[in-house]
Amino acid sequence: MAEYDETLVAAVEEKKKEMEEYSSSSSSSSEEEEEGEDVENVEKALADNPTDYDTHVQYIKAVRKVGELDKLRAARESMSQLFPLSPSLWLQWVHDEASLLTSSSSTHAITQLYDRALRDYLSVPLWCDYLNFVQDHCDSSPAATSKLRDLFERALPTAGLHVTQGYKIWEAYIKFEQTILQTIDHINTEEKEKQVHRIRSLFHRQLSVPLCELGSVLLAYKSWEAELGNTPKGSANSFDGIPPNVSSSYQKAMEMYNARACYEEHISGKLHLLRSFSILCYSELIVDMMLQIYLKFEQSSGDPARTQILYERAVTEFPVSSDLWLDYTRYVDQTIKVPKIVLDIHARATRNCTWVGELWVRYLLALERAHSSEELMSTVFEQSLQCVSSSEEVRIGVVLSVNLTILFGHYWLLYTPPVDEWMFVSINVLLVAVFHSVINLEFMFQYLFQYLDLFLTRIDGLRRRINLADSTDDFLEYSVIRDTFQRATDYLSPHLKNTDGLLLLHEYWARLELSFGKDLAAVRGVWESLLKTSGSMFEAWKQYIKMEIETGHVTEARGIYKRCYSKKFTGTGSEDICHSWVRFEREFGTLDDYDHAVRKVTPRLEELKLYRSQQESKSGVALVAQKEDLHSKKAPQKRKMGAKSTEELPTSKRQKGTTHNSTKSFERETSQKSTEDSNVELGKPETMNEQKIKYSVPRATYTDQCTAKDEHLRDFFSDVGGVTAIRLLRDKLTGKSRGLAYVDLADDTHLVAALAKNKQILLGKKVSIARSDPKHKKGRESYGRSSSEHDKRGPASNSGGSVEGSGSQKKESVASQTQSSILNRHGDNIQLRGRNTFAVPRTVVRTLGRSNNDPKKESDETPKSNDEFRNLLLK
Repeated sequence: MAEYDETLVAAVEEKKKEMEEYSSSSSSSSEEEEEGEDVENVEKALADNPTDYDTHVQYIKAVRKVGELDKLRAARESMSQLFPLSPSLWLQWVHDEASLLTSSSSTHAITQLYDRALRDYLSVPLWCDYLNFVQDHCDSSPAATSKLRDLFERALPTAGLHVTQGYKIWEAYIKFEQTILQTIDHINTEEKEKQVHRIRSLFHRQLSVPLCELGSVLLAYKSWEAELGNTPKGSANSFDGIPPNVSSSYQKAMEMYNARACYEEHISGKLHLLRSFSILCYSELIVDMMLQIYLKFEQSSGDPARTQILYERAVTEFPVSSDLWLDYTRYVDQTIKVPKIVLDIHARATRNCTWVGELWVRYLLALERAHSSEELMSTVFEQSLQCVSSSEEVRIGVVLSVNLTILFGHYWLLYTPPVDEWMFVSINVLLVAVFHSVINLEFMFQYLFQYLDLFLTRIDGLRRRINLADSTDDFLEYSVIRDTFQRATDYLSPHLKNTDGLLLLHEYWARLELSFGKDLAAVRGVWESLLKTSGSMFEAWKQYIKMEIETGHVTEARGIYKRCYSKKFTGTGSEDICHSWVRFEREFGTLDDYDHAVRKVTPRLEELKLYRSQQESKSGVALVAQKEDLHSKKAPQKRKMGAKSTEELPTSKRQKGTTHNSTKSFERETSQKSTEDSNVELGKPETMNEQKIKYSVPRATYTDQCTAKDEHLRDFFSDVGGVTAIRLLRDKLTGKSRGLAYVDLADDTHLVAALAKNKQILLGKKVSIARSDPKHKKGRESYGRSSSEHDKRGPASNSGGSVEGSGSQKKESVASQTQSSILNRHGDNIQLRGRNTFAVPRTVVRTLGRSNNDPKKESDETPKSNDEFRNLLLK
């Protein structure tokens, strides 16, 4: 039984093991499937956006996790062609490739990877890893030792000057030389002395460089010299046994390091905060600090090598800071004279910030200074167009996505529950979206001008190369420049219409066509193509005419003036082109040409002057109307409050003490039949000042101002003669002409002749002339008059005429039109006296319906009560 139990237990344990193995295998297979799905998803994302840096990094991680070496190499190579890899990515790549090496494998491929990595960024850990790898895989032959020593010497001018980490390179170099010293036989004293001198020289060099841990280096140097028996051990003085030149260099290096220590501490603290919390906003702060403080300090010290190392450290930490790269390239162009170093920095700048057109412009100029080949310059120029274009297309896509974000935020703001947190988030979404939209639209305009700058820089280089073709063997045809101009105009013309940039491009093209192409027809073709897209630009016509005059083609210049003098330009361009034509004919033309230009230009200038005056009058009238509207809105509000309070009173109280209450029903009846509402306010007695304000508010508005003056009218009636006086009617508030004038004539003969000039043109407008009848005025005297009666009023003279400009538009007050319609409805026999008789019915001196011939009765003069007067009106 016991044996059976043991057998059963063994079988169960074996079954458990099988189940565990199965579960582990199934779980591993499921993990592999998930990893394969991740790779496929990232591949799809990379195919959709092949220029996304983060997607490349994710793809490399996914493929590396799966363990597909061929895909991993291809992914890394693809990314390195587009972007500079960070030091961490390079170290990971090198370590993966180094792990596959065997004892018989060559290390050449690994050293090439290290060299490629060091060309992207400055990294002391990468240099140390490179040096350790070479030491581990090299033999003790003199050739290998010399090769490794050369590699250390390469590292010292770059990584060895790093203030905080450069001592690691020196320490590794000295240890390497000390190891070689230990391998030398004591018998070979000459070789041993040579190696000791080499190590002592390294110590002296390091002690003269401002680096951290410099005190420890001094102690190590003294200890090493003591082992050799050159200095006493345990000396109290730190400089005992050290040459004076070394001690002075050490003290100077310590002073330099102490001056930089505060900057280094500040930078290291900010970088630690940035890496710990990933606070992106600190990036610009650190870059700004390094540029404005630390970099300026290094530049003032006058050591280009140390300044360049500090720039390298900055771009390693912040590789996509365009301002930092712009400042770096500007510095190397002005300071460093080694073409290879300068070109390498420019190439790295354009790889890190491909969207910055100014970096590509500086790269092209640096290639030209280095006398690079035309093939290389053409390749870089084509790359610049592709990189700037693709980068801006991504930005345009961001603009579209931001617009969608705005719509989403608007929907969210309107339809979310009224909770404070939701509302706060919604407003933030909208603000951020609008801000990014404005920024990206600004980038769109910058992108177009960057494109223009690239084309102009390329054309400048081609022009200079053609000028130097006689002194060099590099021959270049002008057709290359013409093709470049054509590409630029084809792309930029639809987007830069009527801009100075497009004018500059065409002007430059026309000048080169004239100087190199010697083709006048091609020159005119360039200008005509510009006028097709920017024909409303005054400067384009002006420069075209200037070119024709400079080449001596006066007839062609005159033809251009005839084409453009009547065009409408912005600002004072229309007047300027007319004056320019007259001045041109005065200097180059005959008298007939001058007279012809004056005849053409004069009506145009008068038309423009009239248009300017009309625009000024419209703006002035609009300003006055705005002030009057403001006054009319403020003034009636108080009276409306009084009227409202009167309406709320009982009937008996309202009848008591109100003189206008008897006309309330009459006013309602007339206001219903009138086409416009009356502004008369009832409810309390009005003073004379209130009546003046009320009837002066709805003044006439003149939308088409007449500009005729007395002299214009005298010239107009000069062929008639007999003009004795002219009076212009002006608005009381604005002082502008109302478009009406009274002309006094000597007799009826001259009057008939003046009336015959009706509907003729004066200053571009038709004039309406009618005879004035001053006698008719006395029979029609009342407060309210129609517009026709107003126009027929004239001076109190024997004969006269009323002149009205057809362009002026007159409007009577609303109260006047309403009262005039009431009087016409009741007949012409009714006459009201007093200025405000319409609003005050007690001033009516006779009963309505009586004629002027009816005899007066004493009872008619007695005042009537309100009820009696109301009954009279309602009959």
